[in-house]
Amino acid sequence: MSKAGLIAAAAAIVLAGCNTVSDHAHPPLAAAQPSQAARESLPAILHAHMVSASVGWALTGGAVLRTVDGGRTWTNVTPMSLLKTAHFVNLANNPRDREAAFLNASTAWVVQFPTSAANAYRGVATGAVVYRTTDAGRSWSASSIRTTNEGGYLDVLNSSVGWLLTYGGAAAGSEGADLWSTADGGRTWQKAASADPVPHTASVGTLPFLGDKYGVLFTSAADGWVGVSDPKVGQATVYWTNSAGQRWMAAHPPVPSAYASCNAFTGAPAGGWLVLPVNLECGMPGPVIVFDRSEDAGETWTPGTALVSTTGDGWVYSFANFSVGLASDGKHLYRTSDGGGAWTRVNNAPTLAEAVAKGIVVELDMSTPTVGWALVQEPRGVELLATTDAGQAWTNVGRS
Repeated sequence: MSKAGLIAAAAAIVLAGCNTVSDHAHPPLAAAQPSQAARESLPAILHAHMVSASVGWALTGGAVLRTVDGGRTWTNVTPMSLLKTAHFVNLANNPRDREAAFLNASTAWVVQFPTSAANAYRGVATGAVVYRTTDAGRSWSASSIRTTNEGGYLDVLNSSVGWLLTYGGAAAGSEGADLWSTADGGRTWQKAASADPVPHTASVGTLPFLGDKYGVLFTSAADGWVGVSDPKVGQATVYWTNSAGQRWMAAHPPVPSAYASCNAFTGAPAGGWLVLPVNLECGMPGPVIVFDRSEDAGETWTPGTALVSTTGDGWVYSFANFSVGLASDGKHLYRTSDGGGAWTRVNNAPTLAEAVAKGIVVELDMSTPTVGWALVQEPRGVELLATTDAGQAWTNVGRS
């Protein structure tokens, strides 16, 4: 549910004493052999991302999938070692967890947090494993991160530089977190930053222990953003770094005056642009979201028009660039051409109207300003819809 173009800089900071494991611990892995059944129907997709009008990737609860025909058929490309153990919870537009980064037609990264048998009943992770492919899922490499945290948000800048924000212990209104970085294509990982577990003694420049964390986005090798919840009414907070995570500073994007009495939390910026989702909990008919925009690398922010859900469901959204995006409260569709400054209600075309009559939109994915997809959750499965005119008309691609 959910900050932007900046200047490329240093590689990840390596801290003394950090544990890393290289690819040598995990030799190249084969992908699962596609079955005929996998190509014939739409699987129960949790999250999908199309990198072009025809090529895309998806996650189900236990598999990584790839399509080359616009989502009509899918091939299972899950690493063989994950076939029986994969467990993805990356629900569409989850502001907290993202277990996959799909860069282009051939490159994808996914992360898993396996649990040992002894700790499974407590859900204590024994580490994170990041799997990477550069040949469209035909083979995979893997590397390990030694962490006791479980669950996280994967952000990959390019084929070399990536980040993983893992969540640690939580208390009322507070949460520990570690930020891991790689500068060698995911082969090794270093701890770049941590949230201080003692909120009143956190030093200036660290990630805060206070507040839950809501994803990470880096727009260059040095410049990054972590969304947090802020207990102060009417105040939105995001933490940013221009030193590859070595030092962090708080910024407070504005909240529209009409919502000054609401609690706010920020998500990771939409796409690779400084379009920052500010979620507001106001006790109104439904959730409220405002997109703040920055055109000066986060120095100043301009709030957009608030979208108020009338369905009680949360907002899902996708931006094709700094300006063009779609948003939905599950039943209604809105379009912006100025980064959320103003929104126009898009009348539901017959195919979309039919789908939302039975379910709700749980994910939007814009690959260009005109080409996009909608994932609709229905009582008996999911339906994938496609648009080529920025949401004016939709076609049914498939149903699970």
